Amino acid sequence: MSDPREWGFVADMNCSGSTTISDVWLWFKWLCFYPGDYLLYYLIHSRPEFAAFLEITCNNYGGVFSGIVVFVIIMAIRYPIDRYTNYHKKQITENQNVDCYYCKEKIKQNAKICFHCGHYQKKRIQWFNQYINHVATFISIFLLVVAYWQYNEAKKEREDAKKALEHA
Repeated sequence: MSDPREWGFVADMNCSGSTTISDVWLWFKWLCFYPGDYLLYYLIHSRPEFAAFLEITCNNYGGVFSGIVVFVIIMAIRYPIDRYTNYHKKQITENQNVDCYYCKEKIKQNAKICFHCGHYQKKRIQWFNQYINHVATFISIFLLVVAYWQYNEAKKEREDAKKALEHA
């Protein structure tokens, strides 16, 4: 069984003879799907009967399974970070005062207008802080969609190659 996965980093990933912009996506794919592909490699080579039962072959590299593994890893990394940031957010209670964004005077945390300078408090900053924690989730979902798309493209190419071999 030949192993189509390039395990070492090569600048010319598509073997075109020169490094071009089309190699950038392949660098990203090489890096992001490496953990899942390594787990597939381990299953294929150390537990071939289990891999055969799950119908896992070397053609599954960079596919949905690798994307799911990356998603789980990102979530596992994100969980302690969220716990740490939420711990510090909980230290500020509603009774405590915070600084105004403009005049730096102390105002109540839930105040919409500073009574010292009259400025509205920036809600964009609060929105950004609230949703920045979900960036990893969106990246993971994007990677899963791209992995599924890549899997379907590779499947289509394999079927076309099989038809061409049968025709020849």
